[in-house]
Amino acid sequence: MDILENPFHILTATICDKRQKIMELTDERSLLLDPDMYVG
Repeated sequence: MDILENPFHILTATICDKRQKIMELTDERSLLLDPDMYVG
């Protein structure tokens, strides 16, 4: 995996962040990033 594709990098999260913080970062980023990025 390329570092630029790493979910922690994309969200600007750290490995110390709690689940709630990561979910908040996900919600914030989902408003800014390409929606096709989230289609699984």
